[in-house]
Amino acid sequence: MTLSVLVIPGNHDIYVDYSELSRGIISLLKLSMSNTLVEKLGCVALMKGSFILNSIGFVGSIGWYDYSFAPNWLGLSLEDFRAKSYSLQVWADENYIKLPFQMKNSRYI
Repeated sequence: MTLSVLVIPGNHDIYVDYSELSRGIISLLKLSMSNTLVEKLGCVALMKGSFILNSIGFVGSIGWYDYSFAPNWLGLSLEDFRAKSYSLQVWADENYIKLPFQMKNSRYI
């Protein structure tokens, strides 16, 4: 029996720090590099395509911003999630996810 390792990266996997950003690495490039490494190790990068096993399909998405799973008792609105901050707290994604459309306002540039 052959087992396959299926890999779906999380938001922390594509965090970019200043040293990476200064070398031209942004989050999408880091995702591509991660997918390449996953495949080189003989695993399945679900961000690149689906995997079928016994008529069951597996797909990947780094769409961690599905706020519908947030419990109501948190008392957070959709706008709180979109702002990536609440009160004095800031989601780390605000500082470490670097996408092309965000670069103009980046703290690192």
